[in-house]
Amino acid sequence: MCSSDLDFFIDNGASFVGLPFTFAERLAELPELSAVSPFRATKAQINGETKDIGAVKGSDFEQLIDVKLVDGDLASLDDGAIALNKDPARDLGVGVGDTINVTWQNGTVSDLQVGAIYADSSIARNYLIGIPLLESVSTAEPQDFFIGAKIAD
Repeated sequence: MCSSDLDFFIDNGASFVGLPFTFAERLAELPELSAVSPFRATKAQINGETKDIGAVKGSDFEQLIDVKLVDGDLASLDDGAIALNKDPARDLGVGVGDTINVTWQNGTVSDLQVGAIYADSSIARNYLIGIPLLESVSTAEPQDFFIGAKIAD
């Protein structure tokens, strides 16, 4: 199970309705918090199979959740890379620096560089991208499934 260094885990309780994306943006502006990352999700085709893809603010997510990084850097997600759990990375035969072909729900096709491989998928699931990439390939209204935050030192 992932360990965490977050002080706040914010969700919408028992509701399956996500949080407004502006909530995480407002939290990130607070000087009392040193790291804030929403967690969003989408679906995409990888090797012809539909996969669930998580989207986070990579540079902050790595300060909040320990996904047991094997190689690379989750901050690379902020620059358009993709991170994979070690199992699908092995199945696809890829490592950090390799590229994988992703077809998004809107039909856009991207060749994404693998920026990180991690061992613990209990929170991050099998695939992670950065919020900017998700926003560029999705026309859906953004919703945050949860938000993690850490109090500044």
